Amino acid sequence: MYCCNCGNKLEDGAVVCIKCGVFVDNQNIPISKTVKKRKENNYLTGIVSIIIGIISFYLTIKVMIGGMGNVSTMSIENKVGYAINLTINPFIWALISFLIAIGSRNRNKILNIIGLSLSLLSIFFLLTEIVMVFIV
Repeated sequence: MYCCNCGNKLEDGAVVCIKCGVFVDNQNIPISKTVKKRKENNYLTGIVSIIIGIISFYLTIKVMIGGMGNVSTMSIENKVGYAINLTINPFIWALISFLIAIGSRNRNKILNIIGLSLSLLSIFFLLTEIVMVFIV
């Protein structure tokens, strides 16, 4: 007998799936195509998260290498606007990658962890760049 939610093989008479925690009907239901498709989608979200994470990391490095210009003479209001304009595009990409990696049903997959790591690294570097704008 298989779990109708995750496709895990269950012992006869099981009431709850030990893998996903869903209550199981005591019917002998073979693994369905939707369960297989759901597993494939977990890999797809991980790959998409990695691709978007790479884009955000690239844009973040581009911002960091590009320099800040002459921010030391700017007023605090101009520094805020400058920091937002400098980091908004890579931050949006990093946020999308983060949400895809976190929103996946199977958060333990290595692909989702890589995408999550890339997005968090990008966000960290962007926050560092914003702090540098105000320190300089």
